[in-house]
Amino acid sequence: MVTTPDFPGYRTRLTGLLGVLLSIQPGFRRVAEFTVLASIPLFWDLLWGYNQEMRRLYLPDEPQGDLIPLFSADQVHRLRDVLRLKPGDEVETFDGHGNVYFSTIAELEKDHVLLRILSHRAVKAPRAKTLIGCAIPKSVKMDEIVDKLTQLGVDVIVPLNTARVVANLETNSEARLRRWLKISLAASEQSGRDFTPEVRKVTDLPDFLKMAADCAVKLIPTLEGRRSALADVSASARGRSIAVMIGPEGDFSPEEVELAAQAGFLPVSLGELVLRVDTAAVALAAYVHLLLRQDSSR
Repeated sequence: MVTTPDFPGYRTRLTGLLGVLLSIQPGFRRVAEFTVLASIPLFWDLLWGYNQEMRRLYLPDEPQGDLIPLFSADQVHRLRDVLRLKPGDEVETFDGHGNVYFSTIAELEKDHVLLRILSHRAVKAPRAKTLIGCAIPKSVKMDEIVDKLTQLGVDVIVPLNTARVVANLETNSEARLRRWLKISLAASEQSGRDFTPEVRKVTDLPDFLKMAADCAVKLIPTLEGRRSALADVSASARGRSIAVMIGPEGDFSPEEVELAAQAGFLPVSLGELVLRVDTAAVALAAYVHLLLRQDSSR
């Protein structure tokens, strides 16, 4: 029997996300419902057995011939003590750059594990990329946003420092980035990604606009001014690299919206609802992944 954790607030967040996605693209009820489910870890926990049966590991180093030695205490503990695997059991590893190795456990000791490669699969990198810059929120941790955006296939995740960000960004910047990278790797393992996302350090708006210069489609959801409906730009965005900016509590300032517009960003509306930062980030990432990139090679 699968046991699942108690994630508070899921019913509220599920209802809100479903409403947003249906208002963005009416008539896509089934897609929207799956999008919402796909954005919630509980869905994948139920599908995969709450991660207890996950036999997928991130390994950045190139294998030595047909063998993969594991000396990481965390990975050894996971295979040996959490999953309780034994020699002969199968394990999948990936390097985050499109190489996936299917192996069996050849040795399983307290201080190391040795995997023997059975087959290798090289995955082609997607043509279209998704770049999301998300303002550091006040009421939730950026950790959760990094986790969700990784699960939803975002290629580059950029925490943004904007005029109305109130979070303290002065301390532990390096430790914060290391934590985000660790979270994105764990989410890549769990969600079956073959390419791990880039997670950048906290970035000011002008620098983010430079990062997005090569994206074919650039969107900035905002609450004020003239805006296009997101559904109206979906046809032209399919299969193309997309950059999205998510504002903080209180939205972007008028000056920031103007600066983004000068850099080619199109102001868009997410409907009548006013969303929290994390909800907007997940809703946009889900919409891009399932609707705008359905013709991509991913």
